[in-house]
Amino acid sequence: MRWRDAKKGVHHKGTSKHALPTMAYSPLFSRLKAIIIDSFMIVMPLLYLVFYAIFGSREAFGEHMLTGWLLIIVPHFCITTIFLYFKVQTPGMKAYNLKLIDSTTQEKPTLLKLCFRYFLFIVTSISLFGLLAPLFRKDKQTFYDILSHTALIEIH
Repeated sequence: MRWRDAKKGVHHKGTSKHALPTMAYSPLFSRLKAIIIDSFMIVMPLLYLVFYAIFGSREAFGEHMLTGWLLIIVPHFCITTIFLYFKVQTPGMKAYNLKLIDSTTQEKPTLLKLCFRYFLFIVTSISLFGLLAPLFRKDKQTFYDILSHTALIEIH
């Protein structure tokens, strides 16, 4: 609020004394690079373990694909959720100075919100709409961040 407006007692419509400051969302390219790093540091070792340590070969994985993907997704969910709950960053996010916050409170997201976000992440990854949504939004928010009320922001 401007000093002159405060002196006159004028309040602008839509503003509040308790309004949270606007956020600077992370750039789309930084998020993409963070996802690539996370896929190499978290997903690739899981894939290797499931393919060769559990099933013995990629062909055996192909025969039991549903079980194989569950053996990859469940540990990935646990690892990612633990990183986000305790550090609000995955290794890829840390490399590019990004952190995940609750967009309504601008604090650390709750465990329930993180679980819901991961479920939406899986659904979004499967759909074409979900993958292209950030390209058409001004704030470049992903579909799963919008629905789970979380935001990936840059830290300095």
